[in-house]
Amino acid sequence: MDELFLPLKPKVQIYIDDILLISRGNEGEHRDLICKFFDIANRYQLKISLEKSQFFAKNIQFLGFDISSSGIKPSSNNVSTLMKRKVPKTMKELYSFIQACGYYRRFIPRYSKFCETLYDKCKGRNKLITLSENDLLAYNHLKEFLINAPKLAHPNTTGQFILTTDASNNTIGCTLSQIQNNVEKPIAYFSQKHKKTVRACAPTYLELYAISRSLHHFKYLLTGCKILIRSDHKPLLHISNSEDKKYIELLEDINQYDCTITYIPGEANTLSDYLSRINHDDSDDGDSKEPDCNVLTMVTNIRETEGDAQQIIK
Repeated sequence: MDELFLPLKPKVQIYIDDILLISRGNEGEHRDLICKFFDIANRYQLKISLEKSQFFAKNIQFLGFDISSSGIKPSSNNVSTLMKRKVPKTMKELYSFIQACGYYRRFIPRYSKFCETLYDKCKGRNKLITLSENDLLAYNHLKEFLINAPKLAHPNTTGQFILTTDASNNTIGCTLSQIQNNVEKPIAYFSQKHKKTVRACAPTYLELYAISRSLHHFKYLLTGCKILIRSDHKPLLHISNSEDKKYIELLEDINQYDCTITYIPGEANTLSDYLSRINHDDSDDGDSKEPDCNVLTMVTNIRETEGDAQQIIK
């Protein structure tokens, strides 16, 4: 399916039989995109379920996300369903909750840190469990982050990205952000639990490792773009020419990107600031500089048929 609509990429996004058409401009441009889409659908005798499709929408739900011109959030319906779940009483129920949260992990700062204690409860065969005070704290943190999930901005691939990283003995975490309309806005969050072989390493190695892993995670976005990396670990400023063997491999990975490392004080390296900013930005102050029309069309249940797609769009 992807190959059929390759000429329309990236304005057409496909997941199995669900398709999203995205335009940033006026309705005429979006209409042209829809016509091109149906031309291809007709050529390969594909049929669209109109009952399950939306055309010329400003806001849309797609694959569990609420999408608009200003950004993307977890679907309010999905979050509401997740919040109605009772506290897990079995390993299977807990693992199911973790997996559901994992689908939205890019909205949850330090996701790996909060899941660490919960994952430990899921080892072995399914059985009854009782969550400890720390387990409940992590469980409630995940629910709170989902309820108050920030709207993540759409990335501007022609602009500079900001990667703010941090590392502890157990996990790494980062925020990918961008200055848009003179405001720094989060694009995504990433966190990862260390392997046992990494946990014993020195702080400088862990901080450099955090940068390397974060760049790799967002490689699909950051390749070919300018990147400002922010870290609260000052020794990283002078490590670029290090000949220490334990750093060389990480530096080689990092040097594949067009990036500059800069230092920020530890007290400034917080994620709560990003959350407060983006929540403030959701308010309508009349100064939005988004395009006049950002149009979305979603089609679902596309399948092979003898039908004429051109007749459907008419």
